Amino acid sequence: MNQNPDPTFVYRSDANDPSADPGSLDGSQGRRVPGGDADSMSGDVSANGRPRVWTVFVALMLGLVLAVGFQVLWGIAMGVIEAGRGTPPQQIGPKLMSLLTDPWVFLLILVMSQAGFLLAAWIGISRSPVPWRQRISWRRPRAGWHVYPVTMLSSLLPLAFGLWAAIQVAKVIPADTSLEGLFDNFTVASGIAFVVLIGLLPGVIEEVLFRGYVQTRLVHRWGAVIGIAVTSILFALVHGGPHAIAAAAGLGCWFGYLAYRSDSIWPTIGCHIFVNSGLNAYRLLVMWLGWTEETQTVVGWSATIVGAIFFAVCLWPGYWQSARERDADDADAVEMPETVLGGR
Repeated sequence: MNQNPDPTFVYRSDANDPSADPGSLDGSQGRRVPGGDADSMSGDVSANGRPRVWTVFVALMLGLVLAVGFQVLWGIAMGVIEAGRGTPPQQIGPKLMSLLTDPWVFLLILVMSQAGFLLAAWIGISRSPVPWRQRISWRRPRAGWHVYPVTMLSSLLPLAFGLWAAIQVAKVIPADTSLEGLFDNFTVASGIAFVVLIGLLPGVIEEVLFRGYVQTRLVHRWGAVIGIAVTSILFALVHGGPHAIAAAAGLGCWFGYLAYRSDSIWPTIGCHIFVNSGLNAYRLLVMWLGWTEETQTVVGWSATIVGAIFFAVCLWPGYWQSARERDADDADAVEMPETVLGGR
C-alpha cells in the first residue's frame, strides 16, 4: 500500500494537458518516493514519509511579518522625514494616517504588503524538491478554457454573501472609517491604477500563497474538507478587521473549492482578480456616475442571480470532467452489452 498521501510528489508528464486526470487524491499516478536527502533538506516530509504541514504555517507567518514589517519601515521613514521638516511629534501620527487617503500612497502600501506575501511564498516554494508548477498547481484547469468565465461569474454569489455578512457585522461592531476619504480622492488615472493593481497583485500573489502553497499541502495531508476550511480561515484572518474577515471568509471557501475541483489555481486567480477589480470598479462608478440606490439595488440583485446560476453549475460534479474522461465514459456506455431486459 502506498503510504505517501501527498500528491505534490507526483511528477505528471501530462501536467499541462487540460484533459488530464489529476489523480490528486486516489494515488492512481506514479509517485516519487519521498524521504531522500532533498526531501529532508527541504522540510517537506517527515521521517515517516508524511507531508509536513508546519512549513506552510511558518511561510504564512513569515508573509505576515514581512508585509507588516515593510509598512512599518515605510511609516518610520515617513516619520523621520516629517520630523526633519519640523513637524511637531504629536502631529506626525495623524499626518501619516491622513496620507493613507492619498491613492498613490495607498497603492504603494499595497505593493509593499503584497511583496511580503510574495517573498514568503517564493521562499517556501523554492525549498520544495517538487517543481514549482507542480507544487502550487500552476497549470491549465482540467475541464478546459470555459472554466474561466463560469467560475468568475459564480464568484458573484459568495461575494454578495460576503458583503451581506460584513453589513451584519457592522450592525454590531462599528466599521473602520479611517480610509473613508480614499475614494473621494481618486482621479481617473489613480482610479484606473487602483482597479488594476487591487486585482492583479492580491489576485496572483494571494492565490499562489493560499490556494497554491498552503491549501495544496493541507488538502494532501488532512483531506479536502479540512484543508480547504483551514486555508479559508487563514485567508480571511489576514484581511484584518472583522468586517473584512466576514467578507473574505465565504470567498476563501469558494476559491478553495474551485482550486480543488479544477486541479489548478489559474481559475481562482481569475476569480480573485475579477472580484477585487470588479467590486472596486463598481464602487468608483457608483461615486462618479451618481447611481441612485434603486440602480444599485437592481445591479446588485442581477449580479447575485447570475452568480447563483453559475454557482450551481460549478457544484455539478459532471462539469469538472475533462474531455478525455467524458469520451471514456461514452465509449464504455457503447461497449456495454445489452441485457435480456433491453438495458445496459
